[in-house]
Formats: sequence, structure tokens, C-alpha cells
Amino acid sequence: MQFASFMDETVLFGSTTVENEFIVEYMPQAPGEFVRVYLYMLFKCHHPSPGDSLEGIARELGLGEEDILRAMSYWERQGLWRKVGDNPPRFQFVGCYHRTMDEIPRQNRELHAQLQALFGMDYVIQPRDFTTIADWQEVYGLPADVILLLTEGEIAKTHAKRRSMNSIFKRLDKTAQEWAKAGVFTVETAKEYAARTGAGYEAACLVLRQFNLRREPTVDEIALANGWVHAMQLSNDDILAACAETVSSRNPTFAYLDAILKRHSGSGKVSADIQADRQRVDALKEICAELGLPTAQIPPAQIETYAGYERMGFEKEALIEAARRCAREGMQDFAAWEKYVGQCAQKGLFTLEALKRNTRRMDQLSEAAERVMRTYGDDRHARAADREWIEKWLAVMPMEVILLAAERSQGTQLPRKYITRLLTNWQKNGITTLEAAMQENAPQTTGTAAKTAAEKSYTQREYRDEDYADDTMMKMWMDGGTNDASGNH
Repeated sequence: MQFASFMDETVLFGSTTVENEFIVEYMPQAPGEFVRVYLYMLFKCHHPSPGDSLEGIARELGLGEEDILRAMSYWERQGLWRKVGDNPPRFQFVGCYHRTMDEIPRQNRELHAQLQALFGMDYVIQPRDFTTIADWQEVYGLPADVILLLTEGEIAKTHAKRRSMNSIFKRLDKTAQEWAKAGVFTVETAKEYAARTGAGYEAACLVLRQFNLRREPTVDEIALANGWVHAMQLSNDDILAACAETVSSRNPTFAYLDAILKRHSGSGKVSADIQADRQRVDALKEICAELGLPTAQIPPAQIETYAGYERMGFEKEALIEAARRCAREGMQDFAAWEKYVGQCAQKGLFTLEALKRNTRRMDQLSEAAERVMRTYGDDRHARAADREWIEKWLAVMPMEVILLAAERSQGTQLPRKYITRLLTNWQKNGITTLEAAMQENAPQTTGTAAKTAAEKSYTQREYRDEDYADDTMMKMWMDGGTNDASGNH
């Protein structure tokens, strides 16, 4: 325990002295998080507390322990702190006034700080690197602004690649030698040389040849290409695959190509993603042809809609068949097709076979419903509500029993309601055969015609491909489920 210490309130409302030289010469070029660490560590020197540790300081600053050590290593390289222990790590404050000349080259301090700012917190320049930087200036004759441009370009090339500081400086040293041999000693020549020797320049030239343009790429075109190669990590194959997507434009441009690449770059496999889009466009052209719509250019929104249906599990053939059925019903627009496909999705009709199977089922229900309707005197075509009604009763009653109920409803004011009452009562009484139903509540006079109609067997239709034209699934969608046979007959 300390023999004497400040009260907590005294520490909180006191002050920590920061040298003006630090503010003027060191702080402006230093990474922001490094400055935070410097100030907090200086505060701890003035006001230490029992149990101060690397872990505690990292927690208080909201940084990782490695971040704290990188920051202190940086200030050690600047000569403002000195490491005096390793386990646990301990540092002593040196400060600007006591910093010795041999701890860091005083010459080019501003260049070193600017370079460190480019590298950020992840990489801290080491003493051996100062010697390499000095060689670039004194041996190769590169000015400071050219060195900064060289370093900035190398950092851009290593985007998203976790290279070691040693590896980066080896590449920088090699590039510095190349620039010196090529006579690159000004910012202007450095920009031009970098633009015409990098992977971005090569990619830009490939694109121009693909566009059938025989000229050198502009600075802006090279800048875009550098973004594709370095920031987006695209290969030349990816870029050329995207070029094929610009054929719909009379005058393809780098900006148009850039938009295509940005749309596909998130997939991780640009070439495969673009190929998939081509297949979607081909399918959409078939769909538009069925609907009688133009097929010359498919809007991106329609491609995304189709891709969404693919993700839902729709087969291409099912989506084309949906367009064919829409056209047969006179609904020849993309919105109608989308609505119909949405209805199919709700019923789980994702394949052509499922669509056909559903059509057969709907036709069977329509035929059964119309047979009952004709029996009690209704000559309408069956609609969605009629199919739902007959489907419900066919699940619990044979067709001949339902026909008997329909026969007995003749002459009533509300035949459908009367049939429902009869069938409900029979179901409660366990009557599920024609013979039992005919004995239950049989009318006083029963003609042979009624028995004949009820005893006729329910013959299922034979279906051929052309029968699918009578698409009752489509009719169900068109009539919206309205029940015109709810007893008002």
C-alpha cells in the first residue's frame, strides 16, 4: 500500500501535463488509437493505482492487449517511451525533452510518422525499417512524397491480405529499386508509372480490347480497374465474364461494367454468378415470349424476381408453364405472371409435374361439383368455393350419397343448404352408404329416376395433354374464391 496518495476526487479534478512538442510534432501524424494510449499511459504515470496491468488498461480503453502493445511499441520507436520489462510488460516515460538522438533518426521524423499513419495500428515500423527508408532516399534518390505514393500503392495492393511487415517492406524495397531505375523521381511520373505497370492497367487494357477499342486506358479507367483487381479481388476471367453482359448496351463503358461487377462481387464467384444470370435471362425471354412481351432487353428487376423464385425452389419449366397459362387466360403482363406464381408458391406447386397434378385434381373436383350442381338444377361452371365444398364432402361421403342428397334437395329454396343439412345429419348417424341413406328420411314418393341418378357410378375422366388448357387452378385464381353457390339457388 502506498504511504501517501491523492484522494480520488483530487485525481479526477486534477490535470496531466502534455508537452507542447508532442502535440505539435508527434500527435498530428500518429494513429488516433496510439494517441489515446499515450495520453492514458501518461495519466497512469502521474496517478498510478494498485493493480495496474496491461489487461486492466486494455479493458478501460476498450482495446485489445495487442493494440496497447502495438501503440507502446510505436511510441518506443519514436523515443518517447522505454520498455523496461517483458513479463509483465513495463514501460517508462521518456518524453520529448529527454529523448536521446540515438534512439531514433531525428532526420525525416515527419516522413516516418506519415508512413506509420498509412500503415495504421496493425503494423508498427521497426528500427530496421528506418534504415531501408533511408536507403530509398539516399541511395535511390526518391523524394519523400514519391516514397509516400509508393507505400500507399503497395498497401492498396495488399488489401485484405494479412502480410507481415517484413514481407511488405521487401516488396516496397523491390518497387523502390524499379522506380529509381525507371527515373521515377516526381509525383507526376510516379502516378503515371504506377498506373501503367500495375494489374489494374492490364485489366483495363483487356476490357478495351473486349470493347473493340484500340487506345490506351484513361487514368479514370485504370482507377476503376484497380478497384476491381485490388479492392474487389476479381480475376481477369471475372472481369471478362462481366464484359459479356454489356453487349445489350450500344456503347459499353467502364462505368456500366463497374456497376455489373459490383452487383455480382458479393457472391464470391463472379463468373459463376454471371453465368447463372445469363441462364435466368434466357428463361425470362421464354416467359416474356409466352406472355407476348418484348424480349430484347430484360430489366435487372425481373432477373432478381426470377432469382427469388429459384431460391424458393421453382423449376424453370414450371415458371414457363405459368406464363403459358396466364397468356391463355388473356393476362399478358409480368405482374399477372408474378401473382399467379405467388399463388402456386402458396400451394407448394414448384414443379411442372406438381402443376399438372394439381390441374388434374382441380378438374376432377370441378366435374364432381358440376355433377352435383346439375342434379339440383344449377348449370353454372364450378368455381373455387364449389370445389372446396365438394372436396370437403368427398373426404367423408361416397359420391352416390352426395348425389342422393342433391336429388332430394330439388324444389327447395336453398338446395345447397339443404344438401349440407342432410349430409351433416347422415354423418352424425353413421350413414355412409347409398342403401342406408335411401332408408333414412326417405320421402313418401320415390321415383325410379331419383334412384337411377343416385346409383350411377362416378366415372373418372381420361386426361390428355390438351386437357391442361382448361386450367382450373387459373380459374380458381381468377374467381378469387367467390362462392356463388352458397345456398342462394
